[in-house]
Amino acid sequence: GVPVIASDLGGLREVVRDGENGLVFRAGDAVSLRVAIEKLVGDPALYARLQPKPPSTIAADYDAFAAAYRG
Repeated sequence: GVPVIASDLGGLREVVRDGENGLVFRAGDAVSLRVAIEKLVGDPALYARLQPKPPSTIAADYDAFAAAYRG
């Protein structure tokens, strides 16, 4: 239930888009990580916006896929 702060290396970088669904910092750069943490802590609106959304239910996914397959 908390926003993601990920380094710019590895698999999370492919999922986390800076400022859209989390924050990204330069790998190995402690200052970059500190800036990301301070940005998140210092901006309650950003914190609220970046909180992860709960995953959809199996029933909702089924309905969406069934509709797509029906055309």
